[in-house]
Amino acid sequence: MLVAASVAHTDCLSSQYIGFDSRVFAQLIARMPPTGEAVKGFAIAAGIPVVLLKSRLLIFDSAIPRDIPVPEDATGLSVDADEIIRLQRPGEVDILTEWTPRKDTSLEPKGALFDSGRPVLVDAWNEEGVEKFVLRRPGADSFGVAGARGRLRAAFWGDGGLAVIAGRSLYVWRENSDKFVRLAIDKGLEKARSVCLADGGVAVVALGRAVVVITEEDEIVLVGMEARCDSRGGIVYLLDELTGEIWQVGGIEKLGRFHEDERHARNLILQLPRGATENAPAFLEAARIVGCEKARRILEERPSK
Repeated sequence: MLVAASVAHTDCLSSQYIGFDSRVFAQLIARMPPTGEAVKGFAIAAGIPVVLLKSRLLIFDSAIPRDIPVPEDATGLSVDADEIIRLQRPGEVDILTEWTPRKDTSLEPKGALFDSGRPVLVDAWNEEGVEKFVLRRPGADSFGVAGARGRLRAAFWGDGGLAVIAGRSLYVWRENSDKFVRLAIDKGLEKARSVCLADGGVAVVALGRAVVVITEEDEIVLVGMEARCDSRGGIVYLLDELTGEIWQVGGIEKLGRFHEDERHARNLILQLPRGATENAPAFLEAARIVGCEKARRILEERPSK
């Protein structure tokens, strides 16, 4: 069962380690100014974070983010292969030209648009209980690629392919694959806030209070964070909606391999100094991977010398 991480308390059973998995490289690259506005969209354009709020767009191209007024009915954000920023509104699309939103007459989407560095966009809408996904090239023909049953909760269309969370299921179409496969089914996916694909088509899902890496082999927590995610050039970007911090994370492809995850947990515990308790960050990280009871058994089985 996918669960959200919580703040650490006094022992393993009542706590969850919320730091990044120690196998990845995580770097803080920006921070949103204080705001009471809810986040509507998050994307990366030419390596620069872009955040859509209720009535403005923040572009982090300097120490102080560029603040651009946008229509309050904007519902989503996408960035194509040419780094063109689009804002979706009910029934139409705006394109950012000279830092000003202007109507994009080349697109007439039927639903929600998704794009993270691709030359074409994905248009998603529900038809008789089925979410349909169609590729749309501005000013050109469209092409259907997939369908999934259930309410659409999050989607991603970028370097690694297409990822969709519909209902309780995570579906993935990886680059150069001819199959749209269900990678996971779990009640916890009903709380998904965002999804993206890392290198190798590894899925990264932002739940209520945790970001989870999902593969065919394993489901593992990357970090405890209330996040939005995007992925470009093998790097995953996370926006922490509680703190406003924006992180770039590399090495996620190392996670989600069952035996490697367990080996990592064991090594974390075996390397603890004598006298270490369950409050030690390395122990809590290991327990997050294998569970408290197994982590305790490994601790107890350590050689005495």
